[in-house]
Amino acid sequence: MFRTLSIFFSAVILHSFPITMYYQGMLTDSTGKPIQTTDSIRVQLHESAISTTPIWQETHYTTTKNGAFSILLGTITPLPITPFIEKDSLFLEFHQKNRQKTSRTKVGISAYAIRSLYSDSSAKAAISFLADNAKNAEHALKTDSAKFSDTAKYLSENKWKHPELSIESPNTPVLSFKQNTGDTTICRARFTANSNGTLTLDMSNASGSVEVKSLLTVKAGTEVLSVAGSINASSYKVSGVTLNVPDYVFDTSYELSPLSHVENYIKSHSHLPDIPSAKEINGDGLDVVDMNLRLLRKIEEITLHLIDQEKKIKTLEAVILEKEKKEGGSP
Repeated sequence: MFRTLSIFFSAVILHSFPITMYYQGMLTDSTGKPIQTTDSIRVQLHESAISTTPIWQETHYTTTKNGAFSILLGTITPLPITPFIEKDSLFLEFHQKNRQKTSRTKVGISAYAIRSLYSDSSAKAAISFLADNAKNAEHALKTDSAKFSDTAKYLSENKWKHPELSIESPNTPVLSFKQNTGDTTICRARFTANSNGTLTLDMSNASGSVEVKSLLTVKAGTEVLSVAGSINASSYKVSGVTLNVPDYVFDTSYELSPLSHVENYIKSHSHLPDIPSAKEINGDGLDVVDMNLRLLRKIEEITLHLIDQEKKIKTLEAVILEKEKKEGGSP
């Protein structure tokens, strides 16, 4: 008895044809017991469930393991691409020596993904062709960016809209995004999961002539993100931490340094008290949050000094005005 155990179809499209499809099945005897054997299996592709003449066929010699076997269709006789593009449904039929043929099996979803060969965003269909039911299939992902690596696995969880891409390698795992311009191939971006626990991003310029290494570095710890360049953002917000905002400056117990002390400190150090020097910033870097809080404290201290100065000025103005009145009223 020849029966289907499971079918994993994943159309593998290289830069040229033929295409291939993976098939998994099981051989059993009349009681349903798996058969351990080495035998030939003839596979036929039909346009309908009742057609008599196959549009494609090839014969494989395979060895079963506990009745199960896997074969790669299209490796002996190239699979025709036109039926997959033009037909709404195709059927596979299997023949084993000295056994009856199986009932025809309708080709699954992935085989029809070959139609994306003609999509605008998938030139030469080099982007992955993945069956919805192809879970953990080693060859389910065969893309230019994966260099057709056997270790690239696609875990679909039977849901296309919730995919997870897993790259396994005994060496350093690398995910590259490459563009084939015809004469040359440009590596637009490359993610590398390094053994030191960092994830780095390398990127090329528009022409591909210059590649910037470690443009972005992500790692676990206190310094999570490092960027080799400037960051342009529409907004910047710090949250999730407790900041020591200097409202304490306005507390009556806060000791405000006299301006004469500030003047002496500036003469001796050439920078404000509690503000890092140029040498310290250039050597240790600038903590933007800490510096903003320090500058806010200085603004609040200056504000208190200005309020005090205004009071003194008004007192002097009153004294002067009173003196002028007395002098103006004398004979």
